[in-house]
Amino acid sequence: MHAFRRDVDANLVTQFAVAQAAYPALKEAGSSSIVFLSSIAAQDGLPGQVAYAAAKAGILGLTRSLATEWAGDGIRVNAVAPGLFASPKVLAMPESARERQLASVPLARVATLGEVVGSVLYLLSPAAGYTTGQTLRLDGGAGLTLGGFHR
Repeated sequence: MHAFRRDVDANLVTQFAVAQAAYPALKEAGSSSIVFLSSIAAQDGLPGQVAYAAAKAGILGLTRSLATEWAGDGIRVNAVAPGLFASPKVLAMPESARERQLASVPLARVATLGEVVGSVLYLLSPAAGYTTGQTLRLDGGAGLTLGGFHR
């Protein structure tokens, strides 16, 4: 149970705490935005990572709930949900394991950190000014592969 709570604290509670701390400044700005970091594990599950997947699913609920609560204050709330991206953890995976996971990704590669950051910047920008309560899935098309796409 300790490990579960540690993962939930690290991946859900900290993001909520940051949002709560930022709320007064976001409200004062009048038109502002916050973006949370979720994961495709929130919707797809992740064997052996129950706490992580549950915490990231909590981000989806947090995003939608705060979007409705804070909209009247001019604050947009969204999230990004990356799949495999060029993080130290993914880059440290054995190549065979990474290839197995990429077999179900139509774009056949991991996302770059720049692509993840670019998605966050888009959601923070005026170009996404009418977007709130949404989670942008960054998965290279993996979410389209329920029919069994494999390379």
